[in-house]
Amino acid sequence: NLSVCPFVLSTARAFMFPERKATAKNIRPKRARASQGLPVYICEYHHEALRCLHHAIRRRRLSFDGVTMVHLDAHPDLSASTTMPAETIFDSPHELYHHMRTDPGGIAHWILPAVYGGHIRCVWWVRPSWAHQIANGDYHVAVG
Repeated sequence: NLSVCPFVLSTARAFMFPERKATAKNIRPKRARASQGLPVYICEYHHEALRCLHHAIRRRRLSFDGVTMVHLDAHPDLSASTTMPAETIFDSPHELYHHMRTDPGGIAHWILPAVYGGHIRCVWWVRPSWAHQIANGDYHVAVG
């Protein structure tokens, strides 16, 4: 299950979510290392952020699963691809990145593959007050 919490920053409140134990293909999750600082990735295109998430997991800067994401954007980027097979997420990261680059749906579907892969368990969408794609509230949805 994924918790999506869209809200305007001025109306933010704290939420507690249960731990998620699912992993991809029975891979044992590794604990993140003690951080020497916060890694920062700058991406020109939204879908490149998934590559950065995978890099941080490989470098053990992030845990393999159970990540809570704060998404600062005017758009939720929670679309699902209609052409990419779901199992692509578990096959090859390069195949996944290729599908995301060439998907006719554009760049707005990079978060759900990370949710389906077991990396992200909660998304807090912080949006400007004029963005109304998803109303304020808590949404608990199943992905997959």
